[in-house]
Amino acid sequence: MRAPFTGTLGIYPQRVGDLMRLSEVLTTLTGLDRERWVDFKVPQGLAELTVGDTVTIRTISGDAVGPATIIAVSDAFAEGTRTYDVRAALSAPGLRHGALVQVAVSTGPSEALLSVPARSIRWDPEGAHAFVVEPSEAGAYLPHRASLRRVEVRGERDSRFFIRGALDQDDNIADKGAFKLTDQVLLRIQTGASSE
Repeated sequence: MRAPFTGTLGIYPQRVGDLMRLSEVLTTLTGLDRERWVDFKVPQGLAELTVGDTVTIRTISGDAVGPATIIAVSDAFAEGTRTYDVRAALSAPGLRHGALVQVAVSTGPSEALLSVPARSIRWDPEGAHAFVVEPSEAGAYLPHRASLRRVEVRGERDSRFFIRGALDQDDNIADKGAFKLTDQVLLRIQTGASSE
């Protein structure tokens, strides 16, 4: 038998003189080249990748491997998953053949988002919103007023939402008790151990 390319022979259990079954896999053969291919799937609508684009490869534990250049993109979506196949190449001799990796794909331009506790975001028939605590007008019964601001939730992690909308970084966003508020309601901020 002759291997199709020069490479490294994997572990094999056969001995000289053994009989082989038709189509039996004898061993693995890995090339000596430093280049590795990474095949992955991209969900429809997440990103539009083309040949020549760059993605970032990390090990399964999150350590950086390096940038990879896309060398092939499928023209069709998989029927069951609505994803398309992509192949990227990178020089990573330390990466074992067949290893699981993480692929970071750019899904668009970066955007500035605010991170707020999940309980600060409320929903109504018009969508997501948060309440900004503002000083009330002079002579009002209570010192603060809740102002409803429409927001768009862009992501979630560790019980926090990443949002954008008509908010400033310095706004005081209601946290505990936000579910009790309505637009323009007067309120008092509690301080101390039971702050709200």
